[in-house]
Amino acid sequence: MGNSMLKAVGLMKPIERISIVDQVINNLKEYIVEGNIDVGDKMPTEKEICEMYGVGRSTAREAYRMMQAIDMIDVRRGKGAYFKGFPEERTDDSYVANWFREHSQRLTNIMEVRIAIETMTTRLAIQRMSDRQLEQLRVLHELFVQSARAKNYVKMAFYDEELHHKIAEASGNELLIRMEKIIAECIMDYRMQTYQLPDNAVHAITTHDALLSAFEKRNAEAGVALMTEHLENSLEDMQAITQEKDSGTPL
Repeated sequence: MGNSMLKAVGLMKPIERISIVDQVINNLKEYIVEGNIDVGDKMPTEKEICEMYGVGRSTAREAYRMMQAIDMIDVRRGKGAYFKGFPEERTDDSYVANWFREHSQRLTNIMEVRIAIETMTTRLAIQRMSDRQLEQLRVLHELFVQSARAKNYVKMAFYDEELHHKIAEASGNELLIRMEKIIAECIMDYRMQTYQLPDNAVHAITTHDALLSAFEKRNAEAGVALMTEHLENSLEDMQAITQEKDSGTPL
């Protein structure tokens, strides 16, 4: 998809942003591999990252947010960020299962709220969404699919968050938009972890396809049913992962 199409649907800004953030993360990985930082060492400050790579403070902050979400760094309030190790060394099924197990109750609470909020948001969005907003959803879904094919779970998490945010914006309800942003902040780490499991990416693509169809047909009932099923299945998948780990069943 060319830049002209992306500009037409108003998505150039987030796409450029994720590209710059990716570059900063890759540069920091190279900086670590070159022997400048060992496990347990303090990472450069956000200000130092800005000076090292010529980027803005928000880009540096987003890079660290993503690195924290994939468990690459440990951010300590008032002390800075510390290197924990490369996630590629720990992203097997058992690591992901352990992560879900540790955060099970918190994630269950969030998912229950998501089901209540996002089903309402979906109904209003289908009723109120403009053609331009619908095209934005199509573009974001295609970018999500491309990221899944490339097995880039960082971008998958980003585009999934953007897609749900665009649905909230289309609802036209400022309170729902604000609540969606709060939820997104709470589950970015969840999104990073869940898309490391290939089946979850496939399920998301299938559901997003069906949701887009409901939006295109302006079928609010179908959209609400699909969003409910999508979120309930996500909750069940998460619970299944933790139960398999508890029972010792191989993933």
